[in-house]
Amino acid sequence: MTDEDFNRLTTLYLEDAIESGDLDRLNLELSTSPERVQQFNDIRALAGLIHEHGRSAESSFAETSGKVRSTGIKRRALLAMAVSTFCALLLIGVWSLLSQNGDSDDATEVQMDESIARLKNAVKVEWLGENQPAPGAALDPGMLEFASGMTELEFYSGARVIVEGPARINLLSPYLVHCFEGKIRARVPGEAQGFTIQTPSFELVDLGTEFGLDIASSGKARVRVFDGEVELNSAHQKKQSVLGGQSVTIDNAGVSSLTEDDGAIYPSFDDIQNQADSDARGKQARWAQWNESLRSDPRIVKRFDFENQMLDQGVIVGCHWAEGRWPGKGALEFRHTGDRVRVAIPGKFSQLTLMTWIRLDALPKRRFQALLLTDEHRQDHIHWQLTGDGGLHLGAGLKPGEKNVKPKHKTSVFDQKKLGVWSHVCTTFSQQEGMVRHYLNGKQVSERIFDFGRPLQIGIGDIGNWSVPAKSPKGRSPRNFIGAMDEMTIWNVTLSPDEIYEIYQQHRP
Repeated sequence: MTDEDFNRLTTLYLEDAIESGDLDRLNLELSTSPERVQQFNDIRALAGLIHEHGRSAESSFAETSGKVRSTGIKRRALLAMAVSTFCALLLIGVWSLLSQNGDSDDATEVQMDESIARLKNAVKVEWLGENQPAPGAALDPGMLEFASGMTELEFYSGARVIVEGPARINLLSPYLVHCFEGKIRARVPGEAQGFTIQTPSFELVDLGTEFGLDIASSGKARVRVFDGEVELNSAHQKKQSVLGGQSVTIDNAGVSSLTEDDGAIYPSFDDIQNQADSDARGKQARWAQWNESLRSDPRIVKRFDFENQMLDQGVIVGCHWAEGRWPGKGALEFRHTGDRVRVAIPGKFSQLTLMTWIRLDALPKRRFQALLLTDEHRQDHIHWQLTGDGGLHLGAGLKPGEKNVKPKHKTSVFDQKKLGVWSHVCTTFSQQEGMVRHYLNGKQVSERIFDFGRPLQIGIGDIGNWSVPAKSPKGRSPRNFIGAMDEMTIWNVTLSPDEIYEIYQQHRP
């Protein structure tokens, strides 16, 4: 499909004037091209911005003249303007200017949040592909694929949706998804009326209700309405209403017929919450067994599991005890600039692995946050921290005249969408290789040349905070962590990527 055809069909869709045949063509294009999905959502967002700017202009005119006059711009013209403006912006690269609305002094501070939903629960999910979100994560438009298990999605429109695998579902907007396969139960309040699920052969439009939808890989489907009403649309059948208590089967051409179905095959919201609670208890039991085994592991220099509020491995200053990544799991919450755990870790290390689970609650610009920092700026003593742009950093005190080696590449791993979500963070150091590597959620995200030719030290320092030392150069600010930790481990070896990934997979929430 050419860009011109795609833009024309998108315009027709947004103004609710698209024919069924063209709708099928648009659906096919969206289902096979992630780039088209992004383009579709950008045009929708731009149309909304243009509409809002038009409304703002009308309001200003009314205040000065005492009358509200029509701008003369019809909906079709607005949408055509959005499409043409979008194409022009692609050429000149100034899309970000619209988002500023003329109010920002620094364009680099503006961040567009493209997320449309939140993953509330994921129970025994066997993910497929690269997109493997953690519970609590914000979800951008794009594909979710899993071979088994159940997920619960909370769309920003207010719709709540359970998806049971095997499933392939393309998230398009807060009101629109395209499902190729999967078993769905949706609860749609009046505020989200119009929530739509597209399939390869038909479209289901919710009118404020609760319904179940079962789509096989062959294209055949079943719909059960538990309460309220839905509308079914397809190219081969006129619009059909299905009321509460009714069920229909739909063939792969989109033709439906009434059938008997008690709805027992569809998961309930109580079911998934009960299973999520049971799954969490099982994960915590496995973690507790693993945690006990680490007590005799000679590779561990120091471990804080934050299960014992007495904390015999360090001194807690301030902080609050909180729930960790499972119900019943302990964690320390860092809220204030004085909150920290004072530690003493003697020794020199030619290899190190630093590992923790954190829930980051804020990401202040241009300010570092402490994970594990030693007092002062002593030679070869480490500072493990998060950078102001969401990156992971390991530094160490230098000898006079030494300079930091620049990283091979820089990767920011934390952004606003990762706030409030439990994340597994790991950094390794190898003196022999002269290299530091950073990992997030079991996968390497960056590496840095760290060729000092000598071991590193920790000594006396802080977890979660770092005050300005008495001998520190002026202008260095405190680096307090804002969030929670529910364990931290320091190893005297460089764990392999496979071992790091296995630890993450076995003990992820």
